[in-house]
Amino acid sequence: MFEKYLTSGYKKKVRGTRRKFNRMEQFFKEDTNIFPSKDEEFWHLHLPCSSSFIDSKSTTVAIRRKTIQLILDQVEHLINVRPNNDSRKVFATINTPSLFNACINLQDLEDLKNSSFIINYDGHKWTPLDKKRDLIKEWGLSLPENLQILGRKEVITEDDYHYEGEVWFIGELDESVGLIWQLGELIKE
Repeated sequence: MFEKYLTSGYKKKVRGTRRKFNRMEQFFKEDTNIFPSKDEEFWHLHLPCSSSFIDSKSTTVAIRRKTIQLILDQVEHLINVRPNNDSRKVFATINTPSLFNACINLQDLEDLKNSSFIINYDGHKWTPLDKKRDLIKEWGLSLPENLQILGRKEVITEDDYHYEGEVWFIGELDESVGLIWQLGELIKE
């Protein structure tokens, strides 16, 4: 999937890219400065930018890389500022090639095990990515030691719509989430 960005036909310099990224970074850090209240069992935060900026052919690989690294850094920050009495897990969902759908999530581990990690129904399928794939190495990112990474290929097919991409979960994903995914693979076969 990374090759798509290298061959996207980027030729013309676009004005304001650095300013747009800096503004997005400022808003994203402000929104993740403190840990969200326990009142919200599930909390998520999407990138504070437009899809026409982050998913544009003109947005460079360097800006995309900085964006993914920003998300990973803020996941680590939220883990570090989480109150001791809060059991929600912090993880990022990174979608490629459409980074606009990337977000940071806070969710109770039991809810994770019961819902979001097994997707296999008509028109929407997740399948395991090749074990040799490594988003961190492919994009030249720095992964904090306490974070785990799991990847899936996503295929959405509806009447007149078809989408293929990858979904990477990066954060506090313990072994039980991986076991749930393996169980999901067995169920759908």
